[in-house]
Amino acid sequence: MGTVYIAPTVQGTGDGSSAANAYAYSSLSSAESDAGSGGIIYFLDSATYGNYTAANPSFQADGVTYQSLIPHGAIFQPSSFNYINFGNGSNTTGVTVKDFEFKDLRLFTNNSAGGANLFENCKFTSTSAYTSYVLNYGNADVTVRRCVFNVEFNDSTETIITSSGSGTIDNCTFYITAGSGVSSNGLTIASVGTTKNSIFVSTDSSKIGTNLATTSSNCCFNDFGTQSGGTDNKFADPQFVDATTGDFRLRPSSPCIGSATLS
Repeated sequence: MGTVYIAPTVQGTGDGSSAANAYAYSSLSSAESDAGSGGIIYFLDSATYGNYTAANPSFQADGVTYQSLIPHGAIFQPSSFNYINFGNGSNTTGVTVKDFEFKDLRLFTNNSAGGANLFENCKFTSTSAYTSYVLNYGNADVTVRRCVFNVEFNDSTETIITSSGSGTIDNCTFYITAGSGVSSNGLTIASVGTTKNSIFVSTDSSKIGTNLATTSSNCCFNDFGTQSGGTDNKFADPQFVDATTGDFRLRPSSPCIGSATLS
């Protein structure tokens, strides 16, 4: 296993041995081979090197950790909506993806062959309305943890989360903007295996057509459809610092503070 560096474009000698000699993203497969199982690939920050514009980013090498060198510093933003392909049907160890920001991209998790996949501390934002799910989530060995989804929908009937009833959502924040094109009860959520310690807020409760709370624990719901039930959930305004600017920190008076459990 090894430590490898990658940037949107080649740096220096391009052998991945350091930030100054980072691989180009187009050579990701070479970086994956160099890292090997148990290795890590650091992605350099977009403020210095530019955004990653791959239409279909794929993080699928078994046992490899893909990580932004600076938290939320590496930004993926293609020219149109597409998918992040995360995990692989033949993985036995699993894949870890950490600290990225993804703009106008959806998370698509592939089934693994027993690997424990982790998607952690990432941000999803949309600059225009989504036209399908934001999270396709169908594997018992996938955990989505400490991620923020600040996304917009504007089609009449869409699925926010597509799931086979497995997997874990933990310590995540979903802030869903429902545009004028969304019909009443038009945004739905498929069954999720474990949902805990997370916050779900929408801009229009009439647009959410699924009661996620019944299968959730220690979560906070606000304007998220007709929500009730579950275990130790709260149904109140979480009191974000400023949701309009994407600042989802909690104010000191937030009812959500202290309501989560240790993960």
